[in-house]
Amino acid sequence: MNKNKVLFTENDSFHLRYGDKKIRLSYFANDDISYQPKKEELNQELLQSVSSWLAENLSLIKEFATEELLDLKNDDWREENEPKLTAEEFIARLELLEIVVYYTGKVDMIFDADDIFYDHCISVYTNENLLVQGANVGY
Repeated sequence: MNKNKVLFTENDSFHLRYGDKKIRLSYFANDDISYQPKKEELNQELLQSVSSWLAENLSLIKEFATEELLDLKNDDWREENEPKLTAEEFIARLELLEIVVYYTGKVDMIFDADDIFYDHCISVYTNENLLVQGANVGY
């Protein structure tokens, strides 16, 4: 049985429990991204599918982000005299903060990057088939 499930907080924001952590979950039920769906509008099957996929693939997602962004960090974002980060150090500093699920099945994952890119986060995104498409430095 999957220990990850969608939770609802007192203020009706959605969260996914991942292990002992609560990760913010944003769900877009249609093309209007300003629309906030009600609990009964959530596609529970899609969210459970994403939750299972995440449980199986989080380490690979972090590795993908590292492959995409480690050189950017070491070549362009290091302070003077700051040592280069290794892939292991980069991965260890990534913490999943939020998952954005679109009704189409696309998913964005927002990671706290522990100041790797100063106060910017890292975003990793998928297509409708949950195939990771890219990673970038967010705002």
